[in-house]
Amino acid sequence: MAELGIRDEQGLHCMYLNVAQPIETQPETCTRTTTTTRVAFLGDAFVDVQTSPMTSLPAWDEDRVVSSVSVFPGGSVVNSARHFGSLGREEGSLARHQEAHLCVTVGDDSLGTIMMDVIRREESVQLEHVAVAKNVPMSTCLVLVGPEGRRAFVR
Repeated sequence: MAELGIRDEQGLHCMYLNVAQPIETQPETCTRTTTTTRVAFLGDAFVDVQTSPMTSLPAWDEDRVVSSVSVFPGGSVVNSARHFGSLGREEGSLARHQEAHLCVTVGDDSLGTIMMDVIRREESVQLEHVAVAKNVPMSTCLVLVGPEGRRAFVR
């Protein structure tokens, strides 16, 4: 049974979605019930465009050379869903008792396609609740990496 609500925890309003449902499994030698917990991750999605470390930021009208630029699925909710969905995943193991359901909107441009392709390949997040916005670019975040791994974000 699914339950959606808002509860007050120490003065904070928390939205929750509980869709845990028992799934019957019947191995040859015994019968047992396993509960699969399904968690919905709602929020915004970004593609992170991240530089390799640089020693300093350029001044206006200056260039700064970096050794590489990488593109990753990003945004807090996407990162949380990917990490939660990967829990309990062992090589060759089918013993997963949780599902991460991503509930976001992505753009229909090349960055949105890259993001969805990466998440599909990982096979750790359910994507049936992802909406694709037609003729809308994917939200991006420029991640500038500085000395000692410190980061600056441009959205």
